[in-house]
Amino acid sequence: MTGFNHAATGAILALTIKQPALVLPLAFVSHLVLDSVPHFGVGESQRETSKSAERMLWSDIILVPCFFIAMLLITQSWLVVAAMFMAILPDLIWFPSFAANHFFGQSFKKPADPFTRFHSWIQWGERPWGWIIEIPYSLVAITILSALR
Repeated sequence: MTGFNHAATGAILALTIKQPALVLPLAFVSHLVLDSVPHFGVGESQRETSKSAERMLWSDIILVPCFFIAMLLITQSWLVVAAMFMAILPDLIWFPSFAANHFFGQSFKKPADPFTRFHSWIQWGERPWGWIIEIPYSLVAITILSALR
């Protein structure tokens, strides 16, 4: 899933549950649940050369921080922002690879720890056509957030 969809899910959880001890772990777990369903992505061997994957990544890099700021201004809730952060946290492991490749022209080998291996394994549903799932999910999430705020 895109970072935006992960963050939106975290915000929805925070706005509905409102209990930090429950919301923050659930937001983290929601990331893994969303990554285990079909969503946009390309195979690992194509990540560094795929233009569509690069466009999606850049749009997330721009959109997600703007979304964080907007949600903080709208809700005035640090719990919402914390839940959004927890919901995208597992994907931050990939940022060094992106930075090494796009800013320094180097290839970066991702960590081989058990969590990263598990996180990669559950990405079985990454497909180029996954935007067909991602876009409606975003629209539903925005609709829910509009009703909850």
